[in-house]
Amino acid sequence: MASSISQSPCKECQKGVAKCTGCGKQYCINHFQKHRQELITRMDEIGQQHDELQEYLQRENPPFELTSYIEDWKQKSLKQIEDTAKQAQADLQKWFHHTKHHLKESLGKLTEKIKSNQASDNYAEKELDEWIKKLLEMRQMLEEPLTIDIVEDDTVSTSIRMIKVIDRSLISTSNTSEYTKVMTMSEVKRLAEEHDRCYH
Repeated sequence: MASSISQSPCKECQKGVAKCTGCGKQYCINHFQKHRQELITRMDEIGQQHDELQEYLQRENPPFELTSYIEDWKQKSLKQIEDTAKQAQADLQKWFHHTKHHLKESLGKLTEKIKSNQASDNYAEKELDEWIKKLLEMRQMLEEPLTIDIVEDDTVSTSIRMIKVIDRSLISTSNTSEYTKVMTMSEVKRLAEEHDRCYH
């Protein structure tokens, strides 16, 4: 034990009448009592550490710092996803209004032609087939547009990275990088698609 008593023993301690069986040193009665009190203080500290650890083991949740990190990552990722989704929705809405305006003009012209031919009773199978084909094409342009796709934007470098929990005590230094590798959302989707192909 490191203490002022052991560093500078008094003359009585050199002739010590009491010996500590723990450290093997001899003390005078006064210093032996002080030495014993130091041991009692250390025991109290051990007891406190023990109680704190026991209390910690009663908890149901992981450390707040770790759960907080995961929650922060989720909120930041959701914010970026929401912003991207809003922009995609706005672009889709813009396309829809543009296409609808164009179709209204086309439908207006077709309506006039149909009414005119109907009024003059000037139509047959050919005209009917042509009109129904044009109406179906216009409807398809809105319901199943052939020129619109939702794709991943490879021109934008996303800051979203997948996270996972690892136990460093269960992995060796040689393969740590393998376990800590992060993947972009597109990589995760690609791996999921490869997995689906293997099992279907």
